[in-house]
Amino acid sequence: MADEIPEQPQIAPPALMLPDIANQKLSIEMPLFADEVAIEAPISLAELSFEGINNEATTSLGNSRELVAVRESTLTYPPKAQRRRIEGWVVFNYIVTAEGKVTDVEIVESSPPRIFDRVVLKEVARWEYLPRLVNGQAQATRVVERKYVFQL
Repeated sequence: MADEIPEQPQIAPPALMLPDIANQKLSIEMPLFADEVAIEAPISLAELSFEGINNEATTSLGNSRELVAVRESTLTYPPKAQRRRIEGWVVFNYIVTAEGKVTDVEIVESSPPRIFDRVVLKEVARWEYLPRLVNGQAQATRVVERKYVFQL
C-alpha cells in the first residue's frame, strides 16, 4: 500500500467570538415631520444644566472656561436721542456673579455725556452668562471697559 496518501490532519480555523445579533432589534426613532416643532428651552440660568457643555470658550483644562454670554441683547436706542438724531457711545464695566447674573454696572465714559447712560445701566443688568469656571468652581468676574456704540 505504498500508493496510499497519508491522511492530513484537519486544522480547524480559529474561532471568532461574535455576539449573537440574530434576536436583537435595531431601533431608530425618527420624529414625525409636522408643520410645527416644539422646542423646550430653559427660561432662566437656574434651569440650565452646565454638564457636558463644550464650546470654544472652554479652556484646555477641561473643567475651566471663560465667560460665555447666554443673553446679551442689543441695547434700546433712547427715543429722545433717536428723534434728535444723536449718535454716541458708552464705555462701561460690570461684574458677572458666580450665578451668571450681571451686577454693579458702572459708566466709565460716554459721549455725549449722560445721553445713553440710563439705557446701559438698566439693560446691561439684564444680561446673563455662564459664569467663568476655575477648576470646576464658578467665579465672579469683573468685565472691564466694554464699549457700546449707538448709531442710527
